Amino acid sequence: MTLLSRPRGWLVAALCLASALALADDRKLPDYQSMDEAGVLSYEGYQDMRIGASSWYVAYQGNRSTPTDWIDSAWSARAAQVCQSVGLKYFVALRYPMEPVTPQDDIADSRRGAWDGWSQRDVAGFIPIPIYTPSAAPQVVTGPSKLGTVRCLSDPQSLKDPQRAVAVDQALRDARAAGVAVH
Repeated sequence: MTLLSRPRGWLVAALCLASALALADDRKLPDYQSMDEAGVLSYEGYQDMRIGASSWYVAYQGNRSTPTDWIDSAWSARAAQVCQSVGLKYFVALRYPMEPVTPQDDIADSRRGAWDGWSQRDVAGFIPIPIYTPSAAPQVVTGPSKLGTVRCLSDPQSLKDPQRAVAVDQALRDARAAGVAVH
């Protein structure tokens, strides 16, 4: 009796084929796309979620063979695209969600009052981020990813440290130069 003639043989063969296709697909750079567009067997792409008036959580997942510098470029490209979509020309990668990066943030934070033990301040507070992190049968998916919060702005001089600002146009040019097919 062969594998394919057994009752579960076809299922096992299909899973083996799917694993082989997924491994073969790992050998190339991922397409620059949303995870939603990536397809059933793919775990590569970007996701983003608006978490504030001008802040987004951005994630990019690559495959096992994706260089980390490509992931950084793809992540920056997606951050640039979300800022561009709301008409802003710069972004800053935040070290943690709700990081105060402008003097106005510090003023707003000081008006909330001192820690009284009963309230929680917004800075570095817990924010649940429902972003899919792949790891499913038939194989454990391991690949580089970058996840982080960005704040979009129109003028880098509004930052406490203007050197941290990234121009949207420059991020997109750098991504294209790194081989990211930004559309």
